[in-house]
Amino acid sequence: MDDNFWRGIDERLRLQESCIRTDEELERIRVAELEAYSRNIEKIRPLITEFKRDLDARAFRTELRLDEKGFQFRYRRSGYYGPAGYRSELHPLGPLVLAVLNPGGSGFFKANDLDENIEVGEGFDAEAFVAFLHENLEAFLDPGNIITTEAQRERLRLAQGHNRTP
Repeated sequence: MDDNFWRGIDERLRLQESCIRTDEELERIRVAELEAYSRNIEKIRPLITEFKRDLDARAFRTELRLDEKGFQFRYRRSGYYGPAGYRSELHPLGPLVLAVLNPGGSGFFKANDLDENIEVGEGFDAEAFVAFLHENLEAFLDPGNIITTEAQRERLRLAQGHNRTP
């Protein structure tokens, strides 16, 4: 193999090494994040409980788990692809953030850029959390997430009317 290529790779690794957290650093961050999350549960609980109550009042089906082991909230509504929701996960940089469930349940994801995530550990911000809840619901209610379009619904309604026997 080309020795110049590998020297270049070694140099890049050496220069980038200071940007990469060690396992020991990540473990200290994990412990601190989980301790902060435990303290934040009582701040999160009334916010998510009120949000859940408001969704339930609008014919959504909801599931909530909020305890020392973590946070997960899922919701769905008939006529929309779903479920939607989020759960707590450690970000690769260390902080505890909310990973978002793709509508349709195709998996949770979190942004690579830490600043694009909602933190629930040391960086928890109640206003940002509520704004996140609202944005996530608005994204779920996007017209593209409705299972049947108006035209499809009309076509199905007409087809059902034509197939009736007197």
